[in-house]
Amino acid sequence: MFQKALAKERGEGNLEEAIALYKKVVAETKDESLAAKAQLRIGICYEKLGMKEAQKAFQKVIDNYPGQ
Repeated sequence: MFQKALAKERGEGNLEEAIALYKKVVAETKDESLAAKAQLRIGICYEKLGMKEAQKAFQKVIDNYPGQ
């Protein structure tokens, strides 16, 4: 699912769909490293969209995945 989200983001430029898929990865994966990467990509997508949510998304990476 992470790869599908990456394709939506980078290949298609569909950032909203990518965010939805990345959020699903964060919610469903047991792989903390993958969840951290997905959360980071959420922040990057929000940043590309010029949305304030980017800061919150980046903060979640720091708060929820300090060892990553």
